[in-house]
Amino acid sequence: MVEQVTGEAAKTRDRELIIETQAIVDFYQERLPSTVVDGPSLKKAITADAELDQQLRMTRADLLPSADISNLKEQFPDKVQVGSMNIPISYRFAPGDQDDGATVRLPIEGIGQLDDTQTGWLVPGLMHSRVVALIRSLPKQIRRNLVPAPDTAEKVVEALEVGRGNFVDAVAAELTKIGGLPLDSGMFKTEKLSDHLKVNLQIVDEEGEVVAQGRSVSELRSQLGAEHSSTIVEVDDGVWKQDGLREWNWGEFQKEIMIQRGGTQLAAFPAIVDQNDSVGLRLTDSRNSSDMTTRQGLVRLFQICNKKSLKSQVNWLPDLDQHALVLSRLISSKDLKKQLADLITRIAFVDRKKIPRSLEDFQ
Repeated sequence: MVEQVTGEAAKTRDRELIIETQAIVDFYQERLPSTVVDGPSLKKAITADAELDQQLRMTRADLLPSADISNLKEQFPDKVQVGSMNIPISYRFAPGDQDDGATVRLPIEGIGQLDDTQTGWLVPGLMHSRVVALIRSLPKQIRRNLVPAPDTAEKVVEALEVGRGNFVDAVAAELTKIGGLPLDSGMFKTEKLSDHLKVNLQIVDEEGEVVAQGRSVSELRSQLGAEHSSTIVEVDDGVWKQDGLREWNWGEFQKEIMIQRGGTQLAAFPAIVDQNDSVGLRLTDSRNSSDMTTRQGLVRLFQICNKKSLKSQVNWLPDLDQHALVLSRLISSKDLKKQLADLITRIAFVDRKKIPRSLEDFQ
């Protein structure tokens, strides 16, 4: 029970939930008979008096008579949804420490599914405190229309549509309605917000080691650097790591599949990759990355499958040799024709078209 209450204190940062050791001592001092001095005498007393057994069983009310937290699991969830991932979230009440507040741990392959728009909404129980802090960070001439800050924050939180857009932008819009002065997110001094009001993000590798940590996605990407900038998710299953393909021979092309990384299941997004004279199959870390990579891969695959027709189309273009000569200092005739073939392929088969998901769709 003490562990449970300590966990609640870490989540809510409510000082009324801090258990004083003396309260535990006092509890037993008041209830234990003077004859109880050790384990055997305690056992003897409980055996003789069934009521004593119940009196010595501590309840939450005995330690925290005034603390009452409702909807704790909703306000401070133990797991949060990040993209396709259901990620555990932990809490620490340790002001000044790097992991003070709420912390989520993501596998490195999952960073493509996370952005700063999502992070503002992850812990509902932090919203009121965050809005209060944002109001207090405003210039005085604006802030005086929004006092008392806690009451105004309550109205804002009630009006917010959770998960819709960027949290700070949404707060600015609601405060504009309340205060009557136009506000935008740039007016808040967000750098003054205490760290515990921003979710701590940890990125871990396959061994579970933390490779980056910060309070924003941009901060994480900066720490990870170019080494981890690739959107490709490495797997070696013989299906989603193939090279040198010159025809559609892989059956269904799924929009997403689930893979396991450590203790987390996350979505990965299949992509067709352009390999110049062939295509490959890979998994990427976001749907946007998958779509962009696949569209270029489809250009190459359609070109390979329609090489003869495309050559005729390029050669048919008027004054081609004359243009090739004018451009010869910038690009060779061979490369010019290849780029024109790519452009024709993209216009004919890829742009403004749905990505094919089967051989039948492709054909």
